[in-house]
Amino acid sequence: MANKKFNNAKDQQISDALNIAFDAMKEKGYEPYNQLSGYILSDDEHYLTTYNNARQLMTACDHEEILKFLLKYFFEN
Repeated sequence: MANKKFNNAKDQQISDALNIAFDAMKEKGYEPYNQLSGYILSDDEHYLTTYNNARQLMTACDHEEILKFLLKYFFEN
């Protein structure tokens, strides 16, 4: 999903937030797949780092919309 451009503003916001959060967790030494899946399953923002504003960007996106986005991206690509 890195640097992919979406026509839908909501999808673009989610994509940007996911990419920033993923990179921030990687930079801080966390396992981004585990952390992001923990957040998606629990909606517990403590799975997200505050580094590079990742937590704020992710929590600004609707939790259900993140899950829909990931499923849509998976099945359409």
